[in-house]
Amino acid sequence: MGKYPALTLKNARMKRDEAAQQVALGESPAKKKQLAKVAGLEDTTVAEFAERFLKDIQSRDRKDVTMPRRYLEKDILPHIGSKPVRDITAEDVRSVIWRKKAQGFDSAAGQVRGLLKRMFDYALTCGLIQANPVSSANEN
Repeated sequence: MGKYPALTLKNARMKRDEAAQQVALGESPAKKKQLAKVAGLEDTTVAEFAERFLKDIQSRDRKDVTMPRRYLEKDILPHIGSKPVRDITAEDVRSVIWRKKAQGFDSAAGQVRGLLKRMFDYALTCGLIQANPVSSANEN
């Protein structure tokens, strides 16, 4: 709801009563709040989502995000960065990975695949996609 003293006790009670009224009408205030977070993300591009992923997930899991950022900027974003996340296909993922393999960097291609998989797993968790395109991409 908010923090005291910015939100007074009187206003907190009013918000509580409004939420109780919504529940009585069969609406879920928690569900509304969750949908509001995701609202507007439907057309999020891979480039926009990649920044969110780096900030929310990678920076929390890794001390140094230099390599993931480099893979994003050099190998992923130039090819699929402008596409909406929901429109990415297994073929798009395959082409990014194969391009790296064709350059002779098999190990780096595996790193790119891992980064894409984690990023699209996060997109799945956020409700932007129904299935992870990396899981259905058989790059062998």
